[in-house]
Amino acid sequence: MPQNNQVLEKREGYRQVFYAAAMVDLAPQLNWEGEQEAYSGESKNTALLYEYWLFFELRKIISSIDNCQCVQASEKPFINTDNGLTISLSEGQTSCQAFLLPDLGTRVNLYYNRTFSREEFSNTKYVGSYSRPFRPDYTLEVYPSDYLKPEDAVREGAVSYIHFDAKYRITDLRFFIGPDENEMTEEQIKEEVENDKQDSVTNTYKRGDLLKMHTYNDAIRRTVGSYVLYPGDFDSKTKNYRLFEEVLPGVGAFAIKPSIQADSENALKDFIYEIIEARSRKYSRLNRMLSYSNLVLGEPAISMLDKRTTGKEKDNKNIHSDLCVIGYLRPDYYELLSREDLLSEGRTFVFYYYAIKGESVYSHHEDIGKAKYIRFYQNDINATGRYEIEPLKGIIKSSELVSKKQLDDLLTENGSNDGKERSADFYYVLKVEIVSCAEPKISCNNSDLNGVNGNDTFSPHSPKVVNEDWF
Repeated sequence: MPQNNQVLEKREGYRQVFYAAAMVDLAPQLNWEGEQEAYSGESKNTALLYEYWLFFELRKIISSIDNCQCVQASEKPFINTDNGLTISLSEGQTSCQAFLLPDLGTRVNLYYNRTFSREEFSNTKYVGSYSRPFRPDYTLEVYPSDYLKPEDAVREGAVSYIHFDAKYRITDLRFFIGPDENEMTEEQIKEEVENDKQDSVTNTYKRGDLLKMHTYNDAIRRTVGSYVLYPGDFDSKTKNYRLFEEVLPGVGAFAIKPSIQADSENALKDFIYEIIEARSRKYSRLNRMLSYSNLVLGEPAISMLDKRTTGKEKDNKNIHSDLCVIGYLRPDYYELLSREDLLSEGRTFVFYYYAIKGESVYSHHEDIGKAKYIRFYQNDINATGRYEIEPLKGIIKSSELVSKKQLDDLLTENGSNDGKERSADFYYVLKVEIVSCAEPKISCNNSDLNGVNGNDTFSPHSPKVVNEDWF
């Protein structure tokens, strides 16, 4: 057959016949491991076919994002062209299609039947399920494009998982969420009681599919959303449930089937794009929540060996230890605090420093959240080359992350608001009680402090952390 014939390629009628002949010719060359399960004998496994079809749909949806690039997956690839065209999609076996989204600075791996097994803690590598194994039908693994391998992103706590399950037996969203979202019906209560009596491993009641999405969110570490895909009628008002006002984390359902393919694809594409875009925003609630979680997970665990120590003493001993923060008080703020008599022994005031400004998330010493004490300086260390540490000493009573509006309210409440416009969007706030005004005043070179206890890499006036014996 003349493959490059212009008549066959372009003329109406010939072009369609040529395309059909090419597809027929290609089909016998395709090696697909899962075809026997779906097409065995005269029967067709419709639920499994729907499951396979959805993988192709998800792949097409992600591929259609602007400037998306399909790349070779490090896991078992979905398509292999080493020895002809091989598709690895097969029920119960993990396969993967990888994507690079340069506009969002993100990599996405689309998994089919990936198993999340129970794994113990190992440094900061918190992966898998903390209870029994789970195997969602499809998993999106989202992480920054700076990491070439997902394993590297996992170690840094930079991976998020979004799961989808195909539920062929659901045709109406009401079967999924129930007729009343606020109360359980008598039928639902009876069904759950029966399941409890039978000690069922899986809940066959359709409302249980929503509960399974909650289970994915809770059990599989780093999961930020889980959603059901079902062959129902498209509804533009389909509701998804969010833990807070951002798109993630959450649970929900999407109707998608070939007969409503265009509308469903567009709705699902918009949602998936919103998921990936939200994950790429450094200052979103989601990323700040993950950042704090990783910070806490990186801390050493509280020792449970000394059972004679009370809980309060144990916190002071293991969390706060003997660490001290060295914080910068601007001269004008120092003067305001002094004028309001807030630097006297027994008084409490607000110490604050940058957290997020625009798209910049400020890094600070990893042990700052464990320090018990705080000392201060107010001189310009860049100009003098020295730290002039004041004789004040305080105890850190509490710490929190607040917006600039909340910071203004705290300063007003404390009687120390200077009325100036705040330049950052979010601040870390420490509530400090002065316990001594007669500590030895310390003068040292910048290098004497900046080179100690991991303080080298931070900005000049960011808080430093030292051990008490440093003084």
